[in-house]
Amino acid sequence: MRIGYEWVHSLVDDHSRYAYSELHRDEKATTVTGFVERGLAVLAEQGIELKRLMSDNAWTYTHNRALAQLLSRRGISHLRKLGACGSSPASEQRLWPSRSSSWARAALAAARRVAGRRSAQSF
Repeated sequence: MRIGYEWVHSLVDDHSRYAYSELHRDEKATTVTGFVERGLAVLAEQGIELKRLMSDNAWTYTHNRALAQLLSRRGISHLRKLGACGSSPASEQRLWPSRSSSWARAALAAARRVAGRRSAQSF
């Protein structure tokens, strides 16, 4: 954990543009796997069935055995983004810059209230 840093993890359906995000204090493999599992459940509730997951080339996505097993069990292929290292997938890049800062603050506040997560007071 890096003091003073928080990471927004996001899943974006490239067809509907439905987005699911959570705010976390790290980007460890267990955090990423848990986030993807919860995100898949939320997308399924919306009637969105994932067939492919595209991620950046971060170590926690490309070398995460638990994530690979989760995706394999669900029949989801994992695509890695081509291009510059550190860039987010194109659909996420289109989502975040188009939002106002007040919307982003509201989304982060909502992410803090996700069931089973820390309360907003702990931030």
